[in-house]
Amino acid sequence: ASLGRVGYDFRALLAPLFEQRFAAIFASGMETAVRVFRGSLDAHRWSTASPMSAVSSTDGDGDDAQKGASAPAGGASSPPYALMSHPPLACLCNGVLNSLNELRHGASPRLAAPLGALFLAALHTSASELANHAIARDLTVTGDEG
Repeated sequence: ASLGRVGYDFRALLAPLFEQRFAAIFASGMETAVRVFRGSLDAHRWSTASPMSAVSSTDGDGDDAQKGASAPAGGASSPPYALMSHPPLACLCNGVLNSLNELRHGASPRLAAPLGALFLAALHTSASELANHAIARDLTVTGDEG
């Protein structure tokens, strides 16, 4: 502030440097989240559960039960408890939340579009990994039966 009085205010020049670093931190966090998700897919044994097992028990009709299953259990900023029955998805969720948590220290609104694109790319990669894992698992199960 005191340098600004004499015409040497350079704060605006620092913003792009910090934006680049925040983008790099977020990209690294998302890559780590996808890598951990990929590794946990191989280690996890998926089980088929009835749709009612994932629904939290509430009194009333089924609509209330569905709302309870999709609503965050610990508050608006917490992931739902249903993720605990699927550890790979919980690992991915935790990695994404950790990456977003790193941004809270000062990310610029100008980073919304590029970081959103990184986020969507990580979700697409994770979804394709899950689909490929499901296909490989079905082929393995089918091959073992025949």
